[in-house]
Amino acid sequence: MIRCPRCGRLTPPNLGTRNLCSICYSETRVTPVQTRRVEVCSSCNSVRAQGVWLFSTVLDDYLEGLVAGYPTGEFGIVHKKGKRKTAVEVVTGGKVVNVFDVYLSHTICPRCLIHKNRSYPYEIKVRIEGRALSRREVVYISQLIQESLRDEGQKLVYEYTENKDGVDLSVSTKKGFNTVLNHLRRKFRAKEVSSYKLVGEAHDKRRLFRTTVSYRIILFEKGNVMRLGQSLFEVDSVGKSGVKLRDMKTHATTRLEKHKLAEMIRRGEAETVLQNGQIITR
Repeated sequence: MIRCPRCGRLTPPNLGTRNLCSICYSETRVTPVQTRRVEVCSSCNSVRAQGVWLFSTVLDDYLEGLVAGYPTGEFGIVHKKGKRKTAVEVVTGGKVVNVFDVYLSHTICPRCLIHKNRSYPYEIKVRIEGRALSRREVVYISQLIQESLRDEGQKLVYEYTENKDGVDLSVSTKKGFNTVLNHLRRKFRAKEVSSYKLVGEAHDKRRLFRTTVSYRIILFEKGNVMRLGQSLFEVDSVGKSGVKLRDMKTHATTRLEKHKLAEMIRRGEAETVLQNGQIITR
């Protein structure tokens, strides 16, 4: 045993406490302070921490998560809330053993901004090459979109509009945009045309573009009329081996594989003038 250099009490030697007794060491110990900087949406109270929006977490939930490792009963939690700073103190035995200083900045999250301005960064316009969608097909495409986005939950905002030509989808995230496109690609052959429009500028001077994809479903069905070059062809039959086309002027026939004909449509070398096919096969 040695004497505490501060008060003279007998205490076991401990280089970690500079040979101070437990009482003197607790009095001189600086309470650890951990700093967090978060953004809070003024509209929905969602939190952005470490660069990521936590849409399912409001500020109170975030503060509770900071002290989740301290068991209740042994530790008390004291919140000192302010407009720009909230302090969360962890207290035991009447002493503060840890402090979280959470600095707040208020803004509008992307979801609320989209709802407010109705400005989405990604759009998909679903059409059928050669004709408008029927009412039944519009409902079917809308159901496919909802099905593909079901697992995204609160991670995005989207809306779709049914009109006389087809279905227009607007979505807030690139992941949701790609999820829908990949789901449609597994279902249909299509001609995709992408376009980009400058819609604004971010706070860090980055230019913001809206990406729009025109997704035109390609169907091969007997009775369709197609234009290849300067000639019109009627689809005479469709089989596993390909599509049989009949020249409407000379009545000569030619056969093309489906993937080759679809690629010609994508390149603009062929187009569907009259479409009789149905996209609903179930």
